Amino acid sequence: MRAVEEKAYETMALVPFRIDRDYAARCITDWINRRIAAPSDLTSLAAEGQIASIYAPFWTFDSKEVIEYWATYEEGSGKTRRRRRRTGRINIDFNDMLVPASEHVTPLIRDGILHDFKAQYLRPYRSGYLAGFAAERHHMTVQEGLQANEADKDLLIRNLIEGEIDKPNPRVERYRTDTTGIHYRRILLPVWILHYTYRGTPKKVVVSGIDGRTFGERPFSPWKLAGCSAVLTALTMAIGLLWGATGVL
Repeated sequence: MRAVEEKAYETMALVPFRIDRDYAARCITDWINRRIAAPSDLTSLAAEGQIASIYAPFWTFDSKEVIEYWATYEEGSGKTRRRRRRTGRINIDFNDMLVPASEHVTPLIRDGILHDFKAQYLRPYRSGYLAGFAAERHHMTVQEGLQANEADKDLLIRNLIEGEIDKPNPRVERYRTDTTGIHYRRILLPVWILHYTYRGTPKKVVVSGIDGRTFGERPFSPWKLAGCSAVLTALTMAIGLLWGATGVL
């Protein structure tokens, strides 16, 4: 039984690292330098941080869905505006929905840099790909992976239903789904992570090991924020004065 359980948690595929540490470091520096209202010492402090590489565990899920829905939308305008009811059915194919397979894989990692990964980059798993890199193994069951996928799937279904209705202010009251053809893969995706500390607060910047896409946590300079606010206020006042004087922009 133990052997079966261990086999069930084996990685099926991965995307090998496509960028090296030096390239990742440049991506981080460029990302930091583009931050508006960043403290002046942020670049130097980040340079003292540690950059680590890791293969992060994910699921990909495929499924076919037949959705029956109940919704409302608005019709008319002003005093004649009314909410109308609508029911319908749509078919949806979900392909390669990406789901974190560990609580350590935060939204910062998935949504910031990896959400649009290309499935064609996947390669059959071989241990040799892990040489020199850390990797977190999958420790979720398939059922746990499906449950972790529910919130994203619900949002996508509701958005698709609203698009299908194509009326003003649609509101999905409820829907029922018949799911078939579920397929899954346990995969590893490559990530570079900079861990640094700013005034005692730990922060991180994450770089996709596939294409260098970068996203992270950053502090703000109160003085620079105040300066930006002052500029925006002055610009708004100037536009208002110009509008009042000419009636046009």
